Amino acid sequence: MAAIGDQISDPFTPIEIATTNPIESFSPPIFAAYSSRNGDIFIKRLAKYKKLIGPLSFKIDEDSKQLSITLTPSNQQYSLPSFLVLSEFAFLVGLLRKTTKEAISPLKITMTSPVNDEQVINFFGCKIESGKRNTITFAKKDLQVNFISYN
Repeated sequence: MAAIGDQISDPFTPIEIATTNPIESFSPPIFAAYSSRNGDIFIKRLAKYKKLIGPLSFKIDEDSKQLSITLTPSNQQYSLPSFLVLSEFAFLVGLLRKTTKEAISPLKITMTSPVNDEQVINFFGCKIESGKRNTITFAKKDLQVNFISYN
């Protein structure tokens, strides 16, 4: 993913890749997501099985008002390329929007190597802050919206 990211000059490309979902392809994680009741269940399912489909894990922290997902590499000696992080965050936001038909935006995004291109900011609906971790935070109320594709 780092090599792919190094070849791409347009910072919006990871978002385009992560939000393209041709119907003729089958992806078990996407199927499981579309079959979820809501975003809260979708994110927790994805966190449980993410290690099986990629070299990273989702660490979830939540309280009554918000839920945060921190991306961590499976092997702590590596860092996650910003291309991968941005793609994962765009996948989450894009899928939440598709399955709820709502304009859900994260409350906050932090990345170790933030990308603040205008198109990227417009897609997410917030600036990406610099931080020690790669974290996206959603309002719990947004994650409780029922998916139109449930079951």
